[in-house]
Amino acid sequence: NNDGFKLLIIVISLDTIFGILRAIKEKGLNSSIGIDGIIRKVGMLICIFFLTLIDQIVDIDLLRIYS
Repeated sequence: NNDGFKLLIIVISLDTIFGILRAIKEKGLNSSIGIDGIIRKVGMLICIFFLTLIDQIVDIDLLRIYS
């Protein structure tokens, strides 16, 4: 239900598609670079998922506290 997370998934998907298209254009497909990119993106998604989960558990509104 989080629109920000959906937008992030769309941006990551577009980045992956454009990277593949660029590699095809330059005729330079390199599986090790592709796998490193996928691992980096999956790690980023896992971190964002857990940070979102922690944010929901802690439920601190810093804007309300400091205003």
